Amino acid sequence: MSTITVLIVCFLFTSAHSVSFETSRRLFNDLTENDTKYIRPVLNQSHAVDVHVSVRAYNLKMFDVTLGKFSLLSSFLFDWKDEYKKWDPRKYDGLRKIHLPKSNVWVPNILIENSADLTAILTNDNSHFELEVMNDGRISMSVPAVFEVLCEPNIQKYPFDEHECAIVFTN
Repeated sequence: MSTITVLIVCFLFTSAHSVSFETSRRLFNDLTENDTKYIRPVLNQSHAVDVHVSVRAYNLKMFDVTLGKFSLLSSFLFDWKDEYKKWDPRKYDGLRKIHLPKSNVWVPNILIENSADLTAILTNDNSHFELEVMNDGRISMSVPAVFEVLCEPNIQKYPFDEHECAIVFTN
């Protein structure tokens, strides 16, 4: 009996927060009608855009001590605030989050400065990532990447050496 009760409660909770397709489409159109992807997402253009970057490393694919570089399979999470992508959830049936294609949103130009190759641009390639946009303008983007970074290893204590290699981001 308790299992059935739990299922009914979950169903009622889920259905109470559902949003219609028309509401989602109206919000999508409202957020994308004025193309702001080429304008920095701050109302005062003299202000900086704070972009927070976090890295989730999955696999160290290669570490070459002689060449001084390593290759890493990872994903990068970028978070920033877009002052043009805000809305009042009460006007959209309580909708607080929407996914937008990268092609409709300003995205920071982030690259790895100490990349072993010059193609380590993380954000403005031709990929078709979706961005999670919150009603207060917070935007999150996750970018999977395999990249090589230059690093100066210290092998004086070989085979007990430890290496600390920085990943330097720039725009």
